[in-house]
Amino acid sequence: MNTLFYFLSKTNAALIKGCSKKAKYSQASMGMFVLFTGILAFISGTYALKMAFDYDTDSYTTAILGGLLYCAIIMAFDREIVAAKSKWAVVTRIPLAIMIGLIVSIPLELTILEGRINEQLADELKQKNAPNIEKIKEETDRLNVIEANIRRRISIQEAEIRKYDSIKNDQLTGSNGAVKGCGEICENAIKKSLEASEQLKKIKDEQNDFAKEKTTLIKEVKETYKIDSLSSQDLLSRYIALQRLKTANITSIPEKDHSDIIERANSTKIISWALAILIIFIEIFPALMKAFKEKTDYDELLEAQSEINRGLIFVKTDDILNDIEQNPKQVFPADAIEKIQKQMQVVSKNKTSP
Repeated sequence: MNTLFYFLSKTNAALIKGCSKKAKYSQASMGMFVLFTGILAFISGTYALKMAFDYDTDSYTTAILGGLLYCAIIMAFDREIVAAKSKWAVVTRIPLAIMIGLIVSIPLELTILEGRINEQLADELKQKNAPNIEKIKEETDRLNVIEANIRRRISIQEAEIRKYDSIKNDQLTGSNGAVKGCGEICENAIKKSLEASEQLKKIKDEQNDFAKEKTTLIKEVKETYKIDSLSSQDLLSRYIALQRLKTANITSIPEKDHSDIIERANSTKIISWALAILIIFIEIFPALMKAFKEKTDYDELLEAQSEINRGLIFVKTDDILNDIEQNPKQVFPADAIEKIQKQMQVVSKNKTSP
């Protein structure tokens, strides 16, 4: 694990071997925080890309690749910062860390507050559909009134049929004090019953026709006033919903719910800012470690190696220039720099070997 931390802090593995525990811990700590910022960048970048491009499916390939790329960029930048020889290099990291922290915190906010955001989106979807739902309800109620009126007319005709059939039966059987026999009253009852039956048949035909018409009308109304069944789940929609959560909009809310809405908005803002500050601190921590890091024996070794390398370059360069000065016709050797580099490597190995 230390090997990974040394790599991330751009530590010379040969030089660090002979250094003190303090120097090893210092270099490993910087590498550890570079790794930590990279992990956060990967999680945040992956989540953001997943919502932006492919939220409703199970394919994470694009999001993971994008998250890895974002993670690699952040880690590479931090690696150069913690390995910089001048502490002033961290000054460039501070504004960038603030910017990155704010950007990275947004997807993490969306993840942590996902439940509340889903509630907010559901409420917004309900408000968005409210006018269309009301229109559909009005048209449905109108058709239901017509349908109920047809059923009422059917009931009236059925009652009429039962009434005249009862009179006819009383006349034919002599029941309920009626004179037995089918006289004028009986014939009139039969006539009225037949008329009511014919009227009932017409009304039932009307009911069947209206039932088909009602189905078509309701379908047309629903197509005209469409109701969205799913709220938007893309990154921008969820971010806008998060911003609305932070705003206590109580103008259209009953007074008894005002305190609850204000409390939720304040809590959301606190969580949001706390998370942003935490991410900014994590992002800036490797730079702060570099800025306030005490010089260790590892740093002394690095400086010594740099001085030796510079000295070798000056010596070899002087030798070449002297040769050219003594023999102007001599061609400058093409591999002169390569020879100097090889000699520097030999000196470096001899210095770091136990």
